[in-house]
Amino acid sequence: MLFIKTNGEPLNINTISTIMHFISKKTNTKVTCHSLRRGFATDMAENGTDIYVISKMLGHQNINTTVSRYIYVLAGMIKEAMENHPFAKFEYGTKKDFTNSDKNIKSDEVIAIKNMFEDLTNKMNDIINHLPRETDIKKA
Repeated sequence: MLFIKTNGEPLNINTISTIMHFISKKTNTKVTCHSLRRGFATDMAENGTDIYVISKMLGHQNINTTVSRYIYVLAGMIKEAMENHPFAKFEYGTKKDFTNSDKNIKSDEVIAIKNMFEDLTNKMNDIINHLPRETDIKKA
């Protein structure tokens, strides 16, 4: 429960909508109960709250509802996670670099691993490119 009267009872949804309409007019912006809810979910995600937990807090039956309709920071979070992953900092060297550190690794295995991580990076970039952009979010 987010909005309560001074006596502890919940505010009526019509009262809340009237307040949001008043705030929208005064600030010349669009403020709705839903935009506050979306902002809450986004803030929680930005601060590291697990998406599953946010989904439960919002009362969603399906976590995909939370991800597709509420969480607008995922692109940035995915990119940051990819950049912070140990393999992102890994420099793909020459065959000599690998064989000096571990004689049991064959060059074709190294190439296969390198290709696998390049494919994963490309897939993650595709996901990021399909998420809403920050400018699209501000329009909503």
